[in-house]
Amino acid sequence: TLHLTWSALLRICVALGLLYGQLGPSSLASLGTLLLLMPLQTFLVIRSSAAQKKALQHTDERVRTFSEAVAAISTLKCYGWERPALARVMAHRDLELGWLRVRAALSAVNFAMISLNTTLMAAATFSVYALAG
Repeated sequence: TLHLTWSALLRICVALGLLYGQLGPSSLASLGTLLLLMPLQTFLVIRSSAAQKKALQHTDERVRTFSEAVAAISTLKCYGWERPALARVMAHRDLELGWLRVRAALSAVNFAMISLNTTLMAAATFSVYALAG
């Protein structure tokens, strides 16, 4: 991630320099758009990471519950407790899947924002350039 950070900054600086050479100060609108969108993307990434951690916690609980059930399978069979044991495992699985869905939705929105960034930056730059004359 360290190399991605410095190379992203370098690419942004080079692109802004080239754009400034062609469009002048209007090119700074793209930088402004980028800076406005960064907090939203940061928020989405933080929330996605938190959802992943929650999903992993529920995965651990599900695996632990399942392991206990497998270890005590003869007792479960003897007393007919298969359904309650399965219900406990499935309850943990449902919670896990819920958090995985949240993470998937946040990741999809973040990917859409990444794809939309360049379009919004271009629209802002050329709008300012057209309005500036």
